[in-house]
Amino acid sequence: MDPNWCQGLPHDDVLIKLVEVSNSTAEPIVHDAYGLDKTYAEMLGDILETRDRIRKAAPASSFDSRGMLCEAAPYTGFLGLSGYEFIVAFFAARALGGACMPFGAGILPQEAHSFLSGSEACVLLLGKDRLAQGQQTKEYSQQHDYALELVRVSTDALPVASNSVTIDYSIELDDSGPGFVIFTSGTTGPPKGAVLPRRWPPNLQDTAEPGSTTISDRPPHWLGGAYPMLQSILIGRRVYILKNGATASDIWDVFRSHKIDHMSFTPGILRRMKQDYQDRICKFPEDEKRLYVEGIRNLKTLWQGGGMPSVSMLEFWRNLIGKPLEMQYGSTEIGGTVTGHDGFSKIKYSIGTPFPGNYLKLSNGDSGAIFVKSPAMMTHYIGDENATKKAFDSEGYLESGDIGHMQDGELIYDGRASNEYIFFDGYRIPILALEHALDDLPYISEGYIIAVPDHEANELCGALVRVQNTNNDEKVTLAKIRSDLSENHATYTLPVVLRILSDDEQMLFTISQKPMRKQAAKKFFLVDDYWSIESPTPGVEYWNNKIENRQHTGRTWDWAGLQR
Repeated sequence: MDPNWCQGLPHDDVLIKLVEVSNSTAEPIVHDAYGLDKTYAEMLGDILETRDRIRKAAPASSFDSRGMLCEAAPYTGFLGLSGYEFIVAFFAARALGGACMPFGAGILPQEAHSFLSGSEACVLLLGKDRLAQGQQTKEYSQQHDYALELVRVSTDALPVASNSVTIDYSIELDDSGPGFVIFTSGTTGPPKGAVLPRRWPPNLQDTAEPGSTTISDRPPHWLGGAYPMLQSILIGRRVYILKNGATASDIWDVFRSHKIDHMSFTPGILRRMKQDYQDRICKFPEDEKRLYVEGIRNLKTLWQGGGMPSVSMLEFWRNLIGKPLEMQYGSTEIGGTVTGHDGFSKIKYSIGTPFPGNYLKLSNGDSGAIFVKSPAMMTHYIGDENATKKAFDSEGYLESGDIGHMQDGELIYDGRASNEYIFFDGYRIPILALEHALDDLPYISEGYIIAVPDHEANELCGALVRVQNTNNDEKVTLAKIRSDLSENHATYTLPVVLRILSDDEQMLFTISQKPMRKQAAKKFFLVDDYWSIESPTPGVEYWNNKIENRQHTGRTWDWAGLQR
């Protein structure tokens, strides 16, 4: 390692804030369920140790004269289970002017290789539970003539006091340069790497109240998992990081045992926690039940994003906690949330007004496609100039893919703009390819793929079919259709709701005989504006198991390399 390389940290707002906030407490700031309770000093030690390991492992050609990763290829992969290991990996890459790319824990070697080679990353950072998986990825890359080095993320380095960490002001990182990469599902094949700028994560001027504590329950390859971890570290908020696949009971138990005053939710988490409360906690003796209720009532700030909860769900939590949930709206490419309201809006499906520094416009003035401009929004997709160009308009606004309208000064969410895809929990499902396959099944005489609005997943993939009259007595079920389609279609694209047309029912068409999918969703799948797992529509079969337990089947891109 070149002795002339920078031994401190480069001049970067995120790294400076990290050093400054490290003085705020000597108590552990991270409580990781994988057995890692860490102070800021211990974290700084692990960050610098991991940085040095990267420098030792990667070829010298990967660095410039100052010991920073070359601007042409600043990316490093990360594969691990522990949230603390991700935090260390993120800041270690940042200390080299690099951008961390977290992968799903179940990613296949060929998927990881595609991400790493496509970004020209020379290093894959590994948590202690993913060493064998990393070795498999390296061997696969070698077989495909790509050089890759493996680096174990440090978790046991000697503590480093913040006052001993220097900032090299001669090395200034451009805040518009690559800062973080999140992979989003593509229409077909490999996902796209959305590059967020070094201005992300936003709101660095915030400082948490002393003793403020939150929960991180989602993995870091989802923006909704990475942001709470990193933001908490940068504003001095203690964070309890749960294991991959944490249940609603796990979350409730943290509320019972610790004083949590801040939490971000998704509609899915809210539903599962409500169900666990009714099925488990309500059966406890009153004294024990009270500990859970009092625990969640410690929340001072609570907000939800990632979907549109039902009115009944919001009312349940308002009554239990004693205050409303704030609503926030955003996406991966936008770099987080850009609009919101305090939970007191009287307008159904309101997503509020823009936060300071964020701007939006609608394609038709007061209605239409939602376009957003935010300091933290993505700058480009890695290696995909065409997709990048299509994502922005001539004024630099990012097309969100959603539509809405203004009402009384608030933005009202009207759903997704595209009729070509179903947007299922962050995954993009091409409608026509799946519809053609559905229509080709020998027992289907008519088959349509319908986007069914859902509070939790945004949209569910629905199959509306008419069954062929045959001599075969085998019943047509959702399980049979999914099984027959699964031979050539990834798991995440398969229908999760099924409606069979009766003899006297007809699909809806325009005058030019184009399927009217939104109207069909309303007529055949919905009782209200959204599908509800709690009050499913009569006559509609629902794949109730296992949307949330997404195990990789072993086929490339089956979950688009983005297992959540």
